[in-house]
Amino acid sequence: MEVVIKRTAIAMVVVASLAAAYMFVGPDQGETPPTQEDMGTPDAGPIDASAEEAPAVAPYTPKEAEAVSYREKWIRILQDFVFDYLAQISGAGNYKVRLDDALAMVPIMVDEALSAGMNPMLVITVAVTESSLTPGILGWGGEMGVMQVMPSSRYPKKSLVTVQGQINAGVRKLKEALVACPKSTTSALGYYLTGRCGGARKAATRRAEEYYEARAVYAKGVR
Repeated sequence: MEVVIKRTAIAMVVVASLAAAYMFVGPDQGETPPTQEDMGTPDAGPIDASAEEAPAVAPYTPKEAEAVSYREKWIRILQDFVFDYLAQISGAGNYKVRLDDALAMVPIMVDEALSAGMNPMLVITVAVTESSLTPGILGWGGEMGVMQVMPSSRYPKKSLVTVQGQINAGVRKLKEALVACPKSTTSALGYYLTGRCGGARKAATRRAEEYYEARAVYAKGVR
């Protein structure tokens, strides 16, 4: 997995802003070059003729290939964001666990967001602000998980036990907010927080600004 080494000053400002409530610090990650074992050896034994005769897998249609490429692009974008954000806790004993957990969330966030016709960067910035990408966290009012969704008949508690369920519920709630409050992202984020368009104005404005800044740094030009 490629990790962007050269970070811009703007990116660090965005990460610092998003992490203001959580004070974390740490380094970038790198890839280990492939070993001979990873690449295989020239003398690998006789070739299985049946394998050569197996029918080829049908290629993607242009439309399918475009969708796969778009999804992979967003996964890379959110992975870069996660590496930068959690780069602040490398000195902590739980850094590797936190990083692995957060990276595992990325494809789920991308798939759920794209299925809902939503920008994946909005999902991850909300998750960062709400829980610092911590799936097991419980809010003061009983909100659950990485997206801090309150259990209800619409979002049953049992569906909020898994990371997949937490992200699915958070994306559904965000979609509901965007539909209910189409005038602005700030207004919709207020709905996400309070159930009312324009609610929690100060907190919603801060979240919207963090989203716009992250999108400008990590996903500029990507729609």
